[in-house]
Amino acid sequence: MKKKILIAAGVLIGALLVMMAASAVVVGPMVRSAVNTQGPKMMGTAVKAEDVDAALFSDGATLTGFVLGNPPGFETPQAATVKEIRIRLDKKSLLTNRTVIESVEVISPHLNFEIQEKTDNFRALLSSMRKAARAGQPAPGQKPSRRKKTEKQMLIREVIIREGLVDLAAAQIKETPVTVPLPELRLTNVGAQEGGLTPDKVFKMVLYRLYNELHSPPLRDAFNDQLKIFETSVDQLRGVVPMPDKDSIRKRKNRSRVYSGPVVSPEDSGGAPASAGAFEE
Repeated sequence: MKKKILIAAGVLIGALLVMMAASAVVVGPMVRSAVNTQGPKMMGTAVKAEDVDAALFSDGATLTGFVLGNPPGFETPQAATVKEIRIRLDKKSLLTNRTVIESVEVISPHLNFEIQEKTDNFRALLSSMRKAARAGQPAPGQKPSRRKKTEKQMLIREVIIREGLVDLAAAQIKETPVTVPLPELRLTNVGAQEGGLTPDKVFKMVLYRLYNELHSPPLRDAFNDQLKIFETSVDQLRGVVPMPDKDSIRKRKNRSRVYSGPVVSPEDSGGAPASAGAFEE
């Protein structure tokens, strides 16, 4: 009897080890494929990750060197770079049609927020995603492909974006950096209400949250505080109000001031994005 129990325990341990090994083999390539292969199709711009590490006994993966390119027509080379993204998932969910991700930590993102008249690069990215999604839809009367029907759903318990910086870029302020800290952002139960979302919809929700933050009153005030040396403001860069005289800008182009004031969370101000930056579907 004791021998049978030992054999059963050995089989169970062996099965667990096989499952751990299989998840390590599956998670790394799955994340790498999602970023490097599906990312550009989903975004309509360059998306890549330098490395994805999924350790044997780990319950997730670490993605390093993430780069999100800018849409055509913008001068800054990237919209965002991220030092490290830590993904922790429920391994059991890999065997189902819905992957449950316990947490995603986006560490040290560096955003390039480029304004061009009345638009910006993050608004253009959202528009590009919307166009890519429409292009992938079947024509009227055409049935969706089998792959589209069986596309794996995702549910993310928590997304944390921390230790970030935002560079403001515009043609009028090319030679002087305007950089402010990005407040820590948290999203919870992404896809829970819908019973799971496809990866493109999950990423769109996160990107939309970033877009709203970039247009929030606290960040607008932080940008405007530094833009005083140019005698301009975010609204003037967007063309909402007239720009100041170019000579006054030229006299101050070599001066820089580091922002040291507090950055208020959008929750403290009601979370409403600035009207000039509202994104409409």
